[in-house]
Amino acid sequence: MKKLKSIAPIFSAILFLLFSSCDLFGTLIGQDPVKEVVRNNPLDPYSLNPIGIDPPLTNGTTVPTIRPYFHFTFPTGNKSYFLQISETESFTGNLAYNISDINDEMYRIANPLANRSTYYWRVRPHYDDGLDGAWTDPCSFTTQIGVPAIVSPTSSDVAVGTPLPLFSWSAVSGIDTYEVCVSSSADFSNGTAIKSGSGFSLKWNEGLAEGNQYWRIRSIDSGVPGDWSDTCGFAIDLSDNGSYYPSDGMHVAELRPKLKWYSYNAGSDGGEITGYQIQIDTSSSFENQTIYEIDAKDSAWYSTASFQIPADLDLNQEYHWRMRNRYGENCYGPWSSTSEFYKNGITRIISRAFEDLPSTLTIGGDDSLFCHSNSVFSFNPEGVFKWTASDNNFYCLSIDSAGELITTRGGNEYASKYSKDGTKLWSFEDNETGSSWVSMPAVGPDGSIFFLFADSTFQSLASDGIANWEWPISGHASPSITSDGSITLYGDGKLFSFYPSGGKQWELTIPGTVSDSSPCSIASDGTIYFSYISDSHGKLLAVSPTGTISWEKDFTENATNEPLIGGDGTVYLGFDTTFYALNSNGIVKWTFDIGLYNSQCEPGIIGNNGTIYLTASDAVIAIDSTDGSEKWRLKIENFSFCQPAVMASDGTLYLGANGKIYVIPTESTGLANSAWPTARHDSARTGCASTPIP
Repeated sequence: MKKLKSIAPIFSAILFLLFSSCDLFGTLIGQDPVKEVVRNNPLDPYSLNPIGIDPPLTNGTTVPTIRPYFHFTFPTGNKSYFLQISETESFTGNLAYNISDINDEMYRIANPLANRSTYYWRVRPHYDDGLDGAWTDPCSFTTQIGVPAIVSPTSSDVAVGTPLPLFSWSAVSGIDTYEVCVSSSADFSNGTAIKSGSGFSLKWNEGLAEGNQYWRIRSIDSGVPGDWSDTCGFAIDLSDNGSYYPSDGMHVAELRPKLKWYSYNAGSDGGEITGYQIQIDTSSSFENQTIYEIDAKDSAWYSTASFQIPADLDLNQEYHWRMRNRYGENCYGPWSSTSEFYKNGITRIISRAFEDLPSTLTIGGDDSLFCHSNSVFSFNPEGVFKWTASDNNFYCLSIDSAGELITTRGGNEYASKYSKDGTKLWSFEDNETGSSWVSMPAVGPDGSIFFLFADSTFQSLASDGIANWEWPISGHASPSITSDGSITLYGDGKLFSFYPSGGKQWELTIPGTVSDSSPCSIASDGTIYFSYISDSHGKLLAVSPTGTISWEKDFTENATNEPLIGGDGTVYLGFDTTFYALNSNGIVKWTFDIGLYNSQCEPGIIGNNGTIYLTASDAVIAIDSTDGSEKWRLKIENFSFCQPAVMASDGTLYLGANGKIYVIPTESTGLANSAWPTARHDSARTGCASTPIP
């Protein structure tokens, strides 16, 4: 008995151990183990918070959306999760959210929570073996719909150059929709508009007014608006596009002028100009409601835009025009300032598809018009083509008292004459010498012809083309004939005077080295005016009929031109951009500034009403001969190079430029009856002081 009592405690311990470990015991005796109802989450890092919220949460974190994202991490054997969200930490009462079988790594709750509210949440895993883990400890978060941060435009930006600005902001995580509010008042009490957008920006699609504007933005989460951002001010400046042609009361020549303006494109603001509207009217109030609309052709931030007026304008009529930008499809900026121009210009344009610049325009006694452009062309006063003589060497034209055309040119055929119907009457040739240059002819009252050729010979011809006499002179000058029949000519550094019969009357050595010169002009008292360049300066000599220098005048410009002489003896002379009027004693009366980049390219014309018509590099300019004041300026499109204009007996100007002949009416009714009113004295280009002025 004593031995049995000693082993009883050992047996009891073994039984306790066996039965206290039922899984092992069941295995030993072949029975199923007893399963646990719940299982603790085996991952220590997630024992309190086994999941994350995007952005990750710690207890008490504020989330910027009322539909937060949940990002799950699945441990080994984890099949899905249960998620509960409650307004109480004890998860009693109605749950705000209770869902099972979440098996996506990223999950966003379907139904929104209340904004500005605190919630508690917890999860537990569901394992592949059908068991559920334990609920995590509750963790709190607060919903607060996020406020986007304004990026542009702001008051620190330069003024926005479009009525359709691009608004941009920093997006809020979890927010897909935003509302942009724009107002013309800082308290959003006037002119307020709200538009919805998504992403990071919104292009405004209704035109905003110029001046100060204010905007703010808020998030829209599941239809619930968040708080407005801080207000940001900006300015809209729809600068007046620079209308530069025609403007400032300019006189235009074209029947259908092309309107031009500078376009400043606000591409950086997202407000690219898509087109323009143009109005043109005889009334400054634009009572005619016709509006022309064109699309923009250039998307560069700065460009030149233009519009060709589609119908002929009325002559002698003032017009007003303005334009405005189109932004997007149907948004328009303000009208530009109004520009005025005067259409007194061209009644017609003679254009026969000239191969070259129509030059040496000449008018006969019946107002027939002649010009050279690789051939000689003849037109009646209405511009109707009469005849042509095809020879690409014609250079200079004059018309004799019988109305027959004299031509001088390079090559071997130095001079020719044509009848009124275009028949060649004769030619003067030199097959041995040949010359690439021949001067303009001077034609005497008896039909005698004088010219310089081959850089070495001064030639006199009878009206039938027979040589009268010649004189060896080297130079590039054209002769002029005085009222007594003497012929003056520059060459070999000297000014010569010849008798009509051929003998030298006198010669005068010109001061300085002459690098260029113009034909002489003859005053009514026989004074000879000679313009030339020496030492890079323009000079003018007044020479007596006997060959002595009366006075000389130096100019700063490096140019020369043929002088004009008015009825009172005033001498007019253009050098580069300055036109001078001098008394007959050489004292300057007045000067006229033609304008920057508008260098004069012809001597000018004095009309019988006292107006001087100058042809500059981009316009015809009318000035008053008494004081040099500008009367009007007639701009011609692409008028980059011209030849001397010629005036008909009714005061109409003919001007060759741009491969066309422009016909321009003037206030004059013909040339001034003065000693030398135009280049080569008269419209027939005779270069003879005794040729009558019609």
